[in-house]
Amino acid sequence: MDNASKALIIAGAILIAVMLVSLGVMLYNTASGVAETTIGSVEALGVSGFNAQFETYLGTGKSKSQAAGLVSKVIANNNNNDIEIGITFRAQSQKGTDKDKVTSTSDLSSIRNDINSAKNVRYDIEVSGDSTTNYGYNSDGTIANIAIVMTNR
Repeated sequence: MDNASKALIIAGAILIAVMLVSLGVMLYNTASGVAETTIGSVEALGVSGFNAQFETYLGTGKSKSQAAGLVSKVIANNNNNDIEIGITFRAQSQKGTDKDKVTSTSDLSSIRNDINSAKNVRYDIEVSGDSTTNYGYNSDGTIANIAIVMTNR
């Protein structure tokens, strides 16, 4: 009888140990799923945060100071960041034509100077594809190209 009770105690201890290990595995799987979801959310917030600093300039009928400010922000981004943004600059009569984006600091500075020297001109600013990007976005969702279109309003 003494051996039987010891066997039951050992069996119960083994059953409790197996239940604790199963509970640990279940908690680990749940926690790793939450961690992956959180990492994905952080990456999405990073992309939207990156894009937001340029999206504030988007729209129609923008002033030359807003357009020049956007170009300055793009220059600063391209000098300090791995994600390079290009600008396609054109007159309204050229709207819809496929132009290559400009990314070098000297070319962007030239565009900013053209914007600052213009008189009685408004600008339509939009994220726009060029000959190397579709819809103006990189594969990771960050902005790749912005079109600045000069209009007479």
